[in-house]
Amino acid sequence: MITPDHERFEELLQQFPANPGTRAFIHITATRVSDSCGFSVPYYQYVSDRDVLDKWAVAQGPAKVAEYGVRKNQRSIDGLPAFDAKGH
Repeated sequence: MITPDHERFEELLQQFPANPGTRAFIHITATRVSDSCGFSVPYYQYVSDRDVLDKWAVAQGPAKVAEYGVRKNQRSIDGLPAFDAKGH
Protein backbone atom coordinates (compact mmCIF):
# COMPACT_ATOMS: atom_id res chain seq x y z
CA MET A 1 0.00 0.00 0.00
CA ILE A 2 1.39 3.39 -0.98
CA THR A 3 0.20 6.09 1.43
CA PRO A 4 1.10 9.81 1.49
CA ASP A 5 4.27 9.20 3.55
CA HIS A 6 5.59 6.65 1.02
CA GLU A 7 8.42 7.83 -1.28
CA ARG A 8 6.42 6.96 -4.45
CA PHE A 9 3.12 8.59 -3.44
CA GLU A 10 3.73 11.94 -5.19
CA GLU A 11 5.01 10.18 -8.32
CA LEU A 12 1.83 8.10 -8.56
CA LEU A 13 -0.39 11.03 -7.64
CA GLN A 14 0.80 12.85 -10.78
CA GLN A 15 -0.44 9.99 -12.99
CA PHE A 16 -4.11 10.48 -12.09
CA PRO A 17 -6.60 13.35 -12.20
CA ALA A 18 -6.67 15.45 -9.03
CA ASN A 19 -8.87 13.91 -6.34
CA PRO A 20 -8.96 15.40 -2.84
CA GLY A 21 -10.14 12.06 -1.43
CA THR A 22 -7.06 10.09 -2.51
CA ARG A 23 -5.64 8.32 0.53
CA ALA A 24 -3.54 5.53 -0.94
CA PHE A 25 -2.56 3.54 -3.99
CA ILE A 26 -2.52 -0.23 -3.99
CA HIS A 27 0.41 -1.72 -5.91
CA ILE A 28 -0.24 -5.28 -7.04
CA THR A 29 1.42 -7.87 -9.22
CA ALA A 30 -1.12 -9.76 -11.31
CA THR A 31 -0.16 -13.34 -12.01
CA ARG A 32 -3.31 -14.17 -13.96
CA VAL A 33 -6.05 -12.20 -15.66
CA SER A 34 -9.19 -13.86 -16.99
CA ASP A 35 -12.50 -12.68 -18.33
CA SER A 36 -15.73 -14.08 -19.67
CA CYS A 37 -16.91 -14.09 -23.26
CA GLY A 38 -19.33 -11.24 -22.51
CA PHE A 39 -22.11 -12.67 -24.69
CA SER A 40 -24.81 -11.89 -22.10
CA VAL A 41 -23.28 -8.86 -20.41
CA PRO A 42 -25.63 -5.87 -20.80
CA TYR A 43 -24.49 -2.57 -22.28
CA TYR A 44 -24.07 0.27 -19.81
CA GLN A 45 -23.46 3.87 -20.71
CA TYR A 46 -20.88 5.91 -18.82
CA VAL A 47 -22.51 9.14 -17.66
CA SER A 48 -19.88 10.83 -15.48
CA ASP A 49 -17.63 10.43 -12.48
CA ARG A 50 -19.25 10.74 -9.07
CA ASP A 51 -18.17 13.79 -7.08
CA VAL A 52 -19.47 12.80 -3.64
CA LEU A 53 -16.05 11.75 -2.29
CA ASP A 54 -14.37 14.90 -3.63
CA LYS A 55 -16.98 17.19 -2.07
CA TRP A 56 -16.81 15.32 1.24
CA ALA A 57 -12.98 15.42 1.32
CA VAL A 58 -12.84 19.14 0.53
CA ALA A 59 -15.43 19.91 3.22
CA GLN A 60 -13.53 17.83 5.80
CA GLY A 61 -10.02 19.04 5.01
CA PRO A 62 -6.85 16.92 4.94
CA ALA A 63 -6.55 16.44 8.72
CA LYS A 64 -10.10 15.16 9.17
CA VAL A 65 -9.82 12.90 6.11
CA ALA A 66 -6.65 11.37 7.61
CA GLU A 67 -8.35 10.94 11.00
CA TYR A 68 -11.33 9.28 9.33
CA GLY A 69 -9.02 6.82 7.59
CA VAL A 70 -7.42 5.84 10.89
CA ARG A 71 -10.79 5.53 12.63
CA LYS A 72 -12.83 3.82 9.91
CA ASN A 73 -10.54 2.10 7.39
CA GLN A 74 -8.53 -0.42 9.40
CA ARG A 75 -10.58 -3.28 7.91
CA SER A 76 -12.20 -3.73 4.52
CA ILE A 77 -15.96 -4.23 4.22
CA ASP A 78 -15.34 -7.98 4.18
CA GLY A 79 -13.27 -7.84 7.39
CA LEU A 80 -9.79 -8.11 5.88
CA PRO A 81 -6.93 -5.98 7.27
CA ALA A 82 -6.62 -2.67 5.45
CA PHE A 83 -5.06 0.53 6.81
CA ASP A 84 -3.34 0.28 10.20
CA ALA A 85 -3.64 2.85 12.99
CA LYS A 86 -1.17 5.13 11.15
CA GLY A 87 -3.20 5.00 7.93
CA HIS A 88 -0.76 2.66 6.13
